[in-house]
Amino acid sequence: MARCAARGAQAAEEEGALQDTDVRQLEDVWEKQEGTLSAANARAARTMGKLLARRLVGMRKPELGVGELYDLREEATGLTAMALTVVTDEVALLESTLARWEELAAMAEA
Repeated sequence: MARCAARGAQAAEEEGALQDTDVRQLEDVWEKQEGTLSAANARAARTMGKLLARRLVGMRKPELGVGELYDLREEATGLTAMALTVVTDEVALLESTLARWEELAAMAEA
């Protein structure tokens, strides 16, 4: 994703629509976004691993206890909330990047 953004930014720079600092800012934004998503994916994978391990342990028992079911539900709820936060942050970042591109396009036209 960062490479695609960098290529697009460099092409725009060559056409004179962007300055070097704008290109660097856009590349930084995409790199930060990728880092945030990678960290969130790692946390989600760890949580999913814990959920799976608990479920497997629970399958060996005749039935899960109320406390274990509550814990599984809480972890699943937390995972869902984390995924929604990541998506919301990503949408906000993309909206701000789009707004910046629109500003730059307007400046280039003026």
